[in-house]
Amino acid sequence: MGTVTYPNAQVAEFVSERFVAIKFNVKEPHPDFKEALGRGKVLWAPLLVFLDGRGSELRRYVGFLPPDEFLAELRLVLGLSEMTHANFEEALRWLDGAAELFPASSAAPEALFWAAAAGYRLKGLAEVVRRWDDLRARYPESTWARRVDVVPDEVRAKIAAEQPG
Repeated sequence: MGTVTYPNAQVAEFVSERFVAIKFNVKEPHPDFKEALGRGKVLWAPLLVFLDGRGSELRRYVGFLPPDEFLAELRLVLGLSEMTHANFEEALRWLDGAAELFPASSAAPEALFWAAAAGYRLKGLAEVVRRWDDLRARYPESTWARRVDVVPDEVRAKIAAEQPG
């Protein structure tokens, strides 16, 4: 990450504007590293641990990410952060942005999954089903598509009957 991803101009700008980045050596852990890591263990590096401003863990990611994948992941993290603070409109902006700007990224289907959750909080069941259907159409082979293949036909019929016109 240090030779390819972090030096990338887009990554450097995005991180410096929106994150406080701290790098630790896992072989010589600093006490702050142990605190950030919590009860977790380092099984492989790089390990990225994303905390909110209160120190609560939002997400952890293991392994190298090229710049576009990392930028998508960062947008996903920002969306999750907004969701934890019940800022669902802002969460949608970050989550939809991750999927739209980086549709080939591994974060895109997950971002759509969480965007559906934010959509549900804003507009209800019809919105989550609409967004889940979009996720399944765009990423049918993803694990996220399998996770949302749960809407019974009766629920779909009820939603369709409630739609105007």
